[in-house]
Amino acid sequence: TKPTPTPTPKPPTPEKGPANVGIPSGVKLKKTTGNMYITKAGTVVDGIDLYGRVIVQAPNVVIKNSFIRGDGTTKKTPVVLNQSTDLLIKDSEIAARTPHPDVLGVIGSNFTLERVNIHDVLDPVHIFGEGNVVVKDSWLHGNLHFESLPELNGGPSHDDSIQIISGSNIVIT
Repeated sequence: TKPTPTPTPKPPTPEKGPANVGIPSGVKLKKTTGNMYITKAGTVVDGIDLYGRVIVQAPNVVIKNSFIRGDGTTKKTPVVLNQSTDLLIKDSEIAARTPHPDVLGVIGSNFTLERVNIHDVLDPVHIFGEGNVVVKDSWLHGNLHFESLPELNGGPSHDDSIQIISGSNIVIT
């Protein structure tokens, strides 16, 4: 009799985290300052280290291999605001340059996040409007939390990794 072949084992699936989420190693970033308003459809932003916010007002925008740090404000503001459709952010990092209870990560609807590292904001993902959001293979961590806020009568902040105000067709994997 012939021996039965032994199947080759599959390698384990790596956990999501700093080794495989966010900006790929070896990517060189170009430092850029100031808020970025994207108004041209199909814009691709690649390889920037942005000291500012991103406001997307055009469809089919791609942001990849980039670090978006926010503008350092302490006003109620997101680091990334999507006001259009079909925004894709992938292989990137998003954080508040100045941690504050009013600074959020990515907000809006009609966007996809793939392998995005979001940290040091109150809510990494804040969904409202139509929905149509996909959060895939991303790492949402290090949420800011404040024990006492005057606007909450001295109560603690309400921080979520993903906050859904409204919308449908939302997929989180």
